Amino acid sequence: MDRELHARLDDLQCDPYPHYTRARQTEGLTHLAELDAWLVARDADVREVLRRPEDFSSSPALRPDVLPAPAALAVLGGGFGGRPVVVTADGA
Repeated sequence: MDRELHARLDDLQCDPYPHYTRARQTEGLTHLAELDAWLVARDADVREVLRRPEDFSSSPALRPDVLPAPAALAVLGGGFGGRPVVVTADGA
């Protein structure tokens, strides 16, 4: 990874809030080049993404410094409050 991209990624991870603000204030989805990912900040955008699984994938969504253990991923994949969640995997 080049130094400039690494520095931008480090800044993003240290303080993501300006990106969140920009995403909420910008019409449509916001692309984060540092992560090569879409930042989905509003309810309408979440609904759009979930309706278009052929265009949006969560499969490489988590890029942790340390990969969680399989047991932790299993708990996360079980959902929150009885509801399913998206954790780096796409369902049918």
